[in-house]
Amino acid sequence: MNMNYKETLNKGLKRGYEFTVAADVYNKSLNAKIEEIKKTIKVDGFRPGKVPNNAVINKCRIRR
Repeated sequence: MNMNYKETLNKGLKRGYEFTVAADVYNKSLNAKIEEIKKTIKVDGFRPGKVPNNAVINKCRIRR
């Protein structure tokens, strides 16, 4: 997996990190999670399991 990280904050007990993930890895895992959610999500006007990906993204407020 192509992931890098950098510590951006280190004051006392506070920590901050910045992560960089390859776009293809991120999109692949995002699409897998959307397919998993599609099986159980309920959206008016669609049968369970037949909800389009963009409706799942909007309903769950997923940022791409």
